[in-house]
Amino acid sequence: MRISEVADGVYAVDTEIGGEKGIVFSYIVDRGDVAVVETGAEKTSGVFPEVFEELGIKPEKVKFIAVTHVHLDHGGAAGSLVRICEKAKVIVHPRGAEHLINPERLWRASKRVLNEIAEIYGKPLPIEDSRIVVSEDNSEFTLGNSKIKVVHTPGHAPHHQSFVLDKILFPGDSAGVYKDGHVIPTTPPVFNFEKAVESIRKMRRLNVERIAYTHFGIGEKEMLDRIEEKLFEWKDLALSCESVEGMHEKLLEVDEDYRFFWEWLKKSKFAESYFHLALRGFMEAVGR
Repeated sequence: MRISEVADGVYAVDTEIGGEKGIVFSYIVDRGDVAVVETGAEKTSGVFPEVFEELGIKPEKVKFIAVTHVHLDHGGAAGSLVRICEKAKVIVHPRGAEHLINPERLWRASKRVLNEIAEIYGKPLPIEDSRIVVSEDNSEFTLGNSKIKVVHTPGHAPHHQSFVLDKILFPGDSAGVYKDGHVIPTTPPVFNFEKAVESIRKMRRLNVERIAYTHFGIGEKEMLDRIEEKLFEWKDLALSCESVEGMHEKLLEVDEDYRFFWEWLKKSKFAESYFHLALRGFMEAVGR
């Protein structure tokens, strides 16, 4: 487990899912009151007592658990966290709340799509509806002397939202995946191209300075420009390809960022979900 302070009172936690480093980050924001932004997967929920102890945070000081969407690697540990943090409320998109209250349908769908990766993430625990706060677009929640702003950002998923706190954007998967200056879309079924572009443009209008990616770390705001450009480049490419495999091979030839991620992740157990599923979802979204 690695903890790094990425801004004043904002800590990135590498949850080391499946024993791999740098795959899923959670963020702890301490403003006297505390928020956990992105929980990671259920199988890594056990890191939080250690994290709170290392940071000197009492679990009862956690006011909010903010999840961008209910996919297992982003909100899967929320059920365990509300049991650890007995006063915390979970902020979730209106279309995601039912899946936190009763995760059975989400779990069945995740196993069907992700296969053995779903088991690595783990089955989410249900959350009592009294612990759920359903967000509205542009709503704000007070956290000590700061505010968490909610921005609904569908596209990657219909139940996706992003958060802004102190000019830091927490975009979940709505701004792609990032590492070391490289960014590519993450677009599994049922990706919606038009809504994704609208959401990126919406985020670009926010007054942010840095981006705290769940996958994989801290990027600069210019990545929002890059990911919008990339979506249109990928669309043109997808329309010229006959298969997911063909698009993959073409991207390896022409897209430096895609090639960077492939070389980094191709031996990872998560490569299937980051590449094959993303390209399948993208091609379906643009009519291929």
